[in-house]
Amino acid sequence: MTAASSIGVQAQQFTRPPELFDVTDLDRYDIVVALDSTVRDTMLSQVQDPAYQEYYSAKVCLLTTFSMYETDMTVLATGGTALLPRQLSSLLRPNMAKSKSVVDVSVPCLSSADSSQALDATIQTLIVANAGLVKYLSDAYPENMPEYDPME
Repeated sequence: MTAASSIGVQAQQFTRPPELFDVTDLDRYDIVVALDSTVRDTMLSQVQDPAYQEYYSAKVCLLTTFSMYETDMTVLATGGTALLPRQLSSLLRPNMAKSKSVVDVSVPCLSSADSSQALDATIQTLIVANAGLVKYLSDAYPENMPEYDPME
């Protein structure tokens, strides 16, 4: 059993078509996250006015930028204030440094001989980066904002 399947991630989830980006998303959202540099550059190439290039460049970032937002100790912590469930922390522990060093998240080739290892590496990279992103968003939430429950 691969690490990905042990947490319920199916390979088919990586074969869905990507969501479409619209240049108006740059005005609609405070931050726009791309999985790789090519996607980020493609998004920014849609900005027609060079005067706004720098402004929008600051809003578009790579998901893996957030891999370094927290220390390994914080991401791998277990217990009441942990960022991740214990199962994910133990899955990440052996390859944490490798997962944090990824810049561009690539879609694993599911037809290759090492597809299960490639899928596991991608999943681990996504978990680390998303944990950092969630922590960043939590830290960035203004204290003077009303209580908000995204599940309601």
